[in-house]
Amino acid sequence: MNVKNLACIAALAFAATGNAFAQDDCMSNMSIYQEYYKQKNYKDAYLPWKAVMDNASCKHNMALYQKGATILQNLVYSETNAANKKAKFNELMALWDERISKLDQLNATVRTKSTLGDMYCRKAYDYITYGAGCGATNDVAYTMFRKGIDIIAQKDDENVQGFVLSKYFDVSYAKYQADPEGFREQFLKDYMETTEICEKMLAAANNEPNPAKAKQIVDQYDPVQSNAEATLAVSKAAEPEMLNKMFTPKIEANKNDVDYLNSVLSIMSANNATKFETYYKAAKYAHAIKPTYESAIGCAADANRNNQAAAAAKYYDQALTLCPNEQQKAKICLQVAKAMLKSGNTGNAEKYLSQATTITPALAGKADMVRAQIAAVNGNYDSAINLSNKAAQEDVTLTGQAERMNKQMAEAKVKKAAQDKYNAAVKAEQAKNKKLEDFWKGGK
Repeated sequence: MNVKNLACIAALAFAATGNAFAQDDCMSNMSIYQEYYKQKNYKDAYLPWKAVMDNASCKHNMALYQKGATILQNLVYSETNAANKKAKFNELMALWDERISKLDQLNATVRTKSTLGDMYCRKAYDYITYGAGCGATNDVAYTMFRKGIDIIAQKDDENVQGFVLSKYFDVSYAKYQADPEGFREQFLKDYMETTEICEKMLAAANNEPNPAKAKQIVDQYDPVQSNAEATLAVSKAAEPEMLNKMFTPKIEANKNDVDYLNSVLSIMSANNATKFETYYKAAKYAHAIKPTYESAIGCAADANRNNQAAAAAKYYDQALTLCPNEQQKAKICLQVAKAMLKSGNTGNAEKYLSQATTITPALAGKADMVRAQIAAVNGNYDSAINLSNKAAQEDVTLTGQAERMNKQMAEAKVKKAAQDKYNAAVKAEQAKNKKLEDFWKGGK
């Protein structure tokens, strides 16, 4: 055997030995980091985890990226040195980028697949959650969130996770606070999108046969919806007068843009801004171009304000005929009843509530919640409480709303009792004074 052959054999033997050493090193670091990870000792888990990530001979699976994200999140959160904190934050973002670029390859290592939209959303969540002091901005976070949410929106079988949705809306609110006039319209669209997703998921929970799974869905999305509603109220972005002021100068310029007009109708109707000329104009312009149930409801509201009951009834019925299917028609019946509630004309609301539950019995809870709201408006607080409790029993997704209404009704009852007591005292004092006055008059 010549020297050249010996050298070749030696090189192969060295490579095999080196590869074996690399594999041993990989397995050793894998074992060490996983043990520290189990103990939640993320500081000591970092270096062996990093060694596995940097070792090309190690098998990179989804768990390595998932656990790595947790390690880096905790290191960023606990780091006090600004430079080190930013370095770990940048590493976390780079880890997400690598995970996204290798998504198909990593999905092959697990049964439960990750999706591209969810990965972008999770990266956005980590960016804004851990990026304080590291140069993170709400503008960049918002763009990142939107990229992920828009991808998810294209999938019928995928939904934005509750914690992601909550953080996204927080970022939207922060952008609104920074630029109230410029971002108001988009903030309101974000609010509607957030609540629509929550309502969709809560409806799914209501149809979930497994009580434990239904509770998990409710626990994930009901707080998000409640927080969005509370944030909108605090923001005052959707105050009817503000919406009217924002849209009034835009309606004429966009009177031929049916998509824009429908967007205005959706926002104004969702925020009790249906008593303005701007709303009526948008409805009439949109209805003339392409009638929809929302434009028909707007035209009905316009007829109501002009005491044209027959025309209003015609438009309400037209709203129902414009529905694409029976399930949608049942929802429109509810919307018509709510529109009547907002207009103060609740006399025929029961007709539409009954029709809604006849078409879709599963809407009984939502119909009873509207009945509770009508009772509340009419000052029947005990009835409102009973109806809201009934609604929550029929529809688990209404539990939070029922609790909030019960609290409001309890407060209203206390105020009414105080007012009644005051009125009685005033009436008694007036009677006393009248009696005294009559006595002195009689004495004369």
